[in-house]
Amino acid sequence: MGPKGLYGFERLLANLALLEDAPEVEIHLFNRTESFGAGEVYDPEQPAYLLMNYANGHISMWHSEGIPAVVPTTYTLVEWLKKNQYSTSEPNEVSPRYLVGKYLQEGFEALVKHAPKFVKIYKHVGEVADIAPLGKRYTLTVSTDGSERRLRGIDEILVASGHPRAQAPPFPDLDHAVDFVYPIPSKLAKINPGELVAMKGVGLTFVDVVLGLTEGRGGRFSENFQGDLVYFPSGKEPQKIFPFSKSGLPMMPRGNTYPPKIYEPIFFIEENLTQGRNPSAKYDFEKEVLPWMEREYKWVYYSKLFRINHLTLDLSTNFLEVEAQIEDFHRLFPKFVRFDLQDFLHRPFTEEGFVEDRQAYVDYCLGQAKLGEENSPLAGAAGLWRSLSPVFARIYQFGGLKPESHRLFAEQYAGALNRLSYGPPVGNMEKILALAKNGLLDFSAAKGQISYRNPLFRLQSEVGRVAVETDYFVDARIPKYQVSDTSQGLYGKMIERGIVTPYVNREGERCYQPGCVALSKAGHAIDPSGRVNDSITFTGTPTEGLTYDNDSLSREKNDLVSAWARNLCERLEKKAKPFRISESKTSVSP
Repeated sequence: MGPKGLYGFERLLANLALLEDAPEVEIHLFNRTESFGAGEVYDPEQPAYLLMNYANGHISMWHSEGIPAVVPTTYTLVEWLKKNQYSTSEPNEVSPRYLVGKYLQEGFEALVKHAPKFVKIYKHVGEVADIAPLGKRYTLTVSTDGSERRLRGIDEILVASGHPRAQAPPFPDLDHAVDFVYPIPSKLAKINPGELVAMKGVGLTFVDVVLGLTEGRGGRFSENFQGDLVYFPSGKEPQKIFPFSKSGLPMMPRGNTYPPKIYEPIFFIEENLTQGRNPSAKYDFEKEVLPWMEREYKWVYYSKLFRINHLTLDLSTNFLEVEAQIEDFHRLFPKFVRFDLQDFLHRPFTEEGFVEDRQAYVDYCLGQAKLGEENSPLAGAAGLWRSLSPVFARIYQFGGLKPESHRLFAEQYAGALNRLSYGPPVGNMEKILALAKNGLLDFSAAKGQISYRNPLFRLQSEVGRVAVETDYFVDARIPKYQVSDTSQGLYGKMIERGIVTPYVNREGERCYQPGCVALSKAGHAIDPSGRVNDSITFTGTPTEGLTYDNDSLSREKNDLVSAWARNLCERLEKKAKPFRISESKTSVSP
């Protein structure tokens, strides 16, 4: 019952309200904490320094089309912020995540209040640990603080379980290793002031953790006379934080993205991607998709670079003519590095060369983000994937890529594209730069490998000879679903019971498993025999691998719950007598 579950709940109530001769309905909702509707990511109790990376104007928990909500008056986030007189209420601003959580939670409470009279709603604080068949129905086992409760007689299940916990943490048995960072204040509490910390991951979670260990411990940021942000420590911080990752590249910050400047792709369009091919054939990413991406990226980058140098790049359907203009440009301006999509994705690329110093790279990227996507070739290219991804998502979904292409995209492109297009707001990256200038944040081993030599961790840089030893290790990453790698937890039990099976993208003898369960295009579970079970439906993050780009508050992207709610209510009208769900409790050892 985080946001994705909330969206399903909202659509279900909206459809139930249309039923004329409805039986009694019980809806059982499950959440690990009391923050129903918000979940852990938007928990209203979290600190104010944890910000969204998504402008206020993009966020609304209410569906914009179709059947109206059961709540008579609905508010977008901006309307809600203004109604409650919060300071960050403009559409182009970003709000603390706890405020978005309050907004979602208030919407949830309004839904409960206005639910149809024949609907009974039950909230369960705890984690669904097991789903077991019971005839044509199901038994759910809910685990809460060392005890289990079983609910028997469930007819329909929507699984919106969000991000998984770390299934195979790097150092699972060490007290001085943190394998999952949320909730941040309590998870980081054991890191003492003055200690050295190695941190794996330089994405959005990295920003949260760094701020938790600095601003969250009483440090403060303030602008100096030049307008630059400066950090003033509280004395409770670690001595130094060493971030590192596979690429060692921090995320590109996002400037103002509202109102959205909608870019209409010219080359990366469905007409070009589908022309002259068998519509049922899977795509070869490198041969059929990547060339059109490369053209679009080159066009966006160079059209802006030409403009800021008082030139015009003429468009042509024959891309060789565009390339010829680019060649002429480089003869006129040899100081500029040639744009190459691979370099742009995987190296610290700038207009005039590669910046290997990560602190300097953060500084440069910040400057480009502040210029904006219209005025900076780098920022314009960085944000381009947000305009291309809807087209890509349609050809990617439900095994649209060949197995080897699916793997290639997941391993070499998905993370790099996210790094460039879905980064933190400028304000948060300014804080990261201020901490680096202060010396609390050290990027010297940003591309490195970690090992453990009791009692210290050893971080070895892959570039140069930098090696550091630290007291603590923090895994600042959000795990991806790999349901076939676990024999425990909800997904492992569902696989063992034959309710679901891991999804395998197959073509001939080649195959690839992205980590999710097999699903129909409606999000319904598929069992090992290939049978579609429309009484169990998945939405949100658990569908990633069969769908693309679920990690947002968007109501429109990968909307599986609208059809789910509509179809469920159609089946419900055919039900016979109402039934009641029975419950039993079992005490188990912690």
